[in-house]
Amino acid sequence: MSLHRDLAAGIISIKEYEQFKNNFAHKSAEIEATIRKLQEEIETVFKEGLFADEWIDTFTKTGNITSLDRSIVLSLVEKITIHEENRIEITFKYQDEYKTLCRIIETLPVSLMEVGSNG
Repeated sequence: MSLHRDLAAGIISIKEYEQFKNNFAHKSAEIEATIRKLQEEIETVFKEGLFADEWIDTFTKTGNITSLDRSIVLSLVEKITIHEENRIEITFKYQDEYKTLCRIIETLPVSLMEVGSNG
């Protein structure tokens, strides 16, 4: 939709054009402020919070795991519990941090993630 085109075609009046233009400018400024605030929060999380911890380094160092060895198990597994009926329970280190990260990502608006991926 182009306001200028609608004005030129006589679909809207000059007064309506000014109102729409001001509304769009106001909404645009609000969205930009929200994006800036979210970017600041994300930077803070990366610098001081969730991503400042060793768990990110551990996952970065292990990369794409194709097989388990003792060092990987020691760095990523908190405990292994063997129950009756051959059921095994694995408690991973950093489970809470991972869940927190997932919650943060889930709360990001889709439009913000698209903006971030486009550079």
